[in-house]
Amino acid sequence: MKINDEFFDLINTKFEELGLSKKVLASEQYKNKISSIKGNDKAISSEKQFLRGEIDTLKKEISQYENNISFFGNNKGTEPLRKQVETQIAKANSEIEALKQKLQILNKG
Repeated sequence: MKINDEFFDLINTKFEELGLSKKVLASEQYKNKISSIKGNDKAISSEKQFLRGEIDTLKKEISQYENNISFFGNNKGTEPLRKQVETQIAKANSEIEALKQKLQILNKG
């Protein structure tokens, strides 16, 4: 595991030197992780289960946020809070998309 971690740290350093964006870098890191567990059905199954669980958790959070928004009135006092919750919803949706991409990478790998 230590050698594997050192290897991934070295790869990540090289990707950063190339100037890759954080999104591309994260995707490449995940591809490297998947290639390291290739052939280990238990690890792959566990990773799929983890990703699906994270997606479900985020969907529940979004549902709760949307429910909370319905309780806000349409006055100036609640506008900052509404914007904060909408930002949290957008962030959660973005995370869901990233997790779905990881799941697709895992299914292809």
